[in-house]
Amino acid sequence: MKKILKAVFSTLILFVLAAGATQAQDSKTLEKTFTWNYDLGSEGTLNLKNYDCDLIIHTWNRNEAELRLTVKAELRSAEEKKEMENFLNKLKFNNSPALVSFNTRFWENRKNIAGRKTIKLDRGKTLRYKEFRVKAEVWLPATADLDLNSRYSGINLEETSGNVTLNLYSDKLSARDINGKLDITAKYSDIELGNCKELTADLYDSDIFTGSTLDARYVTKYSGITSKIVQNLDIDSYNDKFKFESCGDISMISKYSYLTSTSAGKVKIDSYEGGFELGECENLEVKSKYTDFLSAGIEDMIIESAYSSKFNIAAARSVTVRESKYTSYKLDLLKESFVLDIGYEDKVILDKLHPEFKTIDLNGKYIKCEAGIAKDISYRFKANIKYPHLNLEKADLTTRIKIKESSDLEFEAFRGEESESLPLIKLSGYEITFTIL
Repeated sequence: MKKILKAVFSTLILFVLAAGATQAQDSKTLEKTFTWNYDLGSEGTLNLKNYDCDLIIHTWNRNEAELRLTVKAELRSAEEKKEMENFLNKLKFNNSPALVSFNTRFWENRKNIAGRKTIKLDRGKTLRYKEFRVKAEVWLPATADLDLNSRYSGINLEETSGNVTLNLYSDKLSARDINGKLDITAKYSDIELGNCKELTADLYDSDIFTGSTLDARYVTKYSGITSKIVQNLDIDSYNDKFKFESCGDISMISKYSYLTSTSAGKVKIDSYEGGFELGECENLEVKSKYTDFLSAGIEDMIIESAYSSKFNIAAARSVTVRESKYTSYKLDLLKESFVLDIGYEDKVILDKLHPEFKTIDLNGKYIKCEAGIAKDISYRFKANIKYPHLNLEKADLTTRIKIKESSDLEFEAFRGEESESLPLIKLSGYEITFTIL
């Protein structure tokens, strides 16, 4: 009997001690949601600073801005818990109907030195703590502007019709449709957006996904950009990867970057060591060094300059190359014309010429060209070459002029019925190799 009573008494003591410990723990643990609400006009601006605080941003039809900040903190003592609670109860933010400013960071600094954790409240006391976490929800009018500056946080943004400015550092942001202007500056962040009307982004080592966008302007380094439809695209890129379902017009300055799109409109690219896969493309204007281009079809292509690059095009109406060195051009089908103004050690492969092609005009040094011409296509041929290497079906040609002096050749001929309206193949330069396939 004594043993039973002793066991019951011990259990009661442990229960009392545990209850006392829980009460003591509760007395120094702050777990509370604090709320601030101010008037904000439908065309006003919410300025929101956020630090190490997961954040949800809502829009509503009220002309108000509201912040709900949930704090969970275990302080060293009940007095310090009360100090933090009183500080937050008295905290106010600058506000007017035109501009409300919220800040989820209410401390000057937090330190952890040899396991001793301290938090210094903004213009307040320094407190000791064991645990500290915050999270927040914000509401603003659906048509108001949002200016968000955030670090080290997860952020969810609902659909908004106002203009949005985002300055992100090591954040993860998910947003629905943004119907106003969107301006993003981001480092080391992951961004997922819905549809946008007008997007401007300055990215560093960040990844971004967008839905459909009317106009997009990117300044990027070491980033990945994935989008659906983009109507107009302007890019200044360094070592990035772009992937689009389809694009309208593109203007791009690029170093060490790659871009793919199933289709594009008018494209202007200045590239150094990169790659482009454009699918169907309306027009392409290029300055290129050490860059590969692939397209399912281009109407007109103008290459201002190319150096040690590769062009692999399924079909093109016209190709004009102003200046080129050590570059290869492969076209499955040439519809009208291929013109090389100044070439040096280039290779041109035209697998098939359309029956109504108009011109092949090559000028340069150490040029190699192969052209596939059907038997029933008539054409004129002119050559003025030093050290020529011509592989022609001479039996099909009628010679007009052939003057060979030492290593120089002047040669004119035609196939079919002679006419000035016949397509013209014209070669001029130094050591040119031309082969009819």
